[in-house]
Amino acid sequence: MAGHLVIGVDCSTTAAKAIVWDESGRALAEGRQGFEVRQVRPGWGEQEATDWWRATAAALAEVAAKVDPSNIAALSVTHQRETFVCLDERDLP
Repeated sequence: MAGHLVIGVDCSTTAAKAIVWDESGRALAEGRQGFEVRQVRPGWGEQEATDWWRATAAALAEVAAKVDPSNIAALSVTHQRETFVCLDERDLP
């Protein structure tokens, strides 16, 4: 049956992860791509916002290569809470 899988994406503080789930809640495939966290001061953490997208795209490509993409019905995305990105005048991080 086409369109019965869901990809869940979690972009957390250390990596982007993508997992394909079937309709019974079973994980079928996983992709993961880490990224750097810089500790510029004690208790502080900084990351490059563009790394989040690169890692997410890589995790999705990895997991999509493990299943038939025509069977994917939906995508769900979560991200770090209380995160913000400063943008320049061209809307770039």
